[in-house]
Amino acid sequence: MNVLAPAAAGPQPLTRTEHAAGMAAYRAAGEALAAEIGNRGPLRLTPGGDLHPDIQAAYWRHGYYIFEGVIDPAEVAALRADAQVMLDRAPTGPDSAWIPRAAPPMASTTPGCPTASPGRSPIPGAAPRRSAAATRRRWPSRSPMPGRPNTSSS
Repeated sequence: MNVLAPAAAGPQPLTRTEHAAGMAAYRAAGEALAAEIGNRGPLRLTPGGDLHPDIQAAYWRHGYYIFEGVIDPAEVAALRADAQVMLDRAPTGPDSAWIPRAAPPMASTTPGCPTASPGRSPIPGAAPRRSAAATRRRWPSRSPMPGRPNTSSS
């Protein structure tokens, strides 16, 4: 006879504040552990221009090394802003005809960058594109073997 045990009490739902506090503590513990590992720091080179042996050793010991301060904070902010623009203009589904979260797609609003269409190059002044069928290589119906004359009658 199968008798089911009473259901165990599941985890209690957290409030947003409790969840944020738990995540902050988790992140702080992870950052403290990461600082102890010794696989992060500035880019250091030897006088000969090679990667410093300490960095190489940390890489081989842990499988990765985190370079700090390599990219300027202003450049990181600009890259994040550009990535957000791309995300805002990304389609919302496979059948998306219009992007509701932002402006029209970049190609249609960028000066000098026409919307791509069949047979039209998106690069101003470039030659028209040919279809895949037009660019297929035409092979002879019968090609001679190397070093032998072609004996085909065609």
